[in-house]
Amino acid sequence: LIVREAVSRALVERASEALFVCDATGTVIDANELACASLLYERSELLGMNLVQVCAIDDLMAPQVQDHIEAGLSFALDRDVCRSNGTTFPARLNLSQFTVGKQRSLLCSMRDVSEAKRVEQHARRIESRMASIVSSIVDGVVVFDADGMVHASNPAADRLFGCEGATLLGLHMNELIPQAKGSTPNGMIGDAREMTGVRGGAMFPLEMSCA
Repeated sequence: LIVREAVSRALVERASEALFVCDATGTVIDANELACASLLYERSELLGMNLVQVCAIDDLMAPQVQDHIEAGLSFALDRDVCRSNGTTFPARLNLSQFTVGKQRSLLCSMRDVSEAKRVEQHARRIESRMASIVSSIVDGVVVFDADGMVHASNPAADRLFGCEGATLLGLHMNELIPQAKGSTPNGMIGDAREMTGVRGGAMFPLEMSCA
């Protein structure tokens, strides 16, 4: 039993995420070093605290959470977690239950997602900036996927193909430019070429370049 406990403790300490072992009510009965370091608490300070305090899981005892956990499923949620010094950070939490004998316990893993959030926000800012730039371009810009389906277009392209106020999404390159039939966007990369487009059933000349 002593050896088994030692092995269990070693596995918990080597985990790549902060771990909290709690009783059925969410009271912390153990935590690994990463959990302590993440929240700037000593282990002795964490013991006896509740996940409601530690991880801001104020809906821990809510039926939808408890039913999910009792069904043997892991319940994931995002929370802004507060350290002992009052600073906060975004975290992804996963709750699951396990039993030792007849004792029901909870395991809560916590992962700091601050960097992932920063990357996501940065990507959104770039996407928003690029969308603004593309929308202001006077030439028609259409983004095709590898199969030739329209992935995005700017207002000028919508007007060019007679879809002003609508969208070109869902159309294929061949529907817009019949001369491109049998070609793929990748196969047309290169210098500008004169093509014929379709607008409202009528043909019109256009200059097309793919990059």
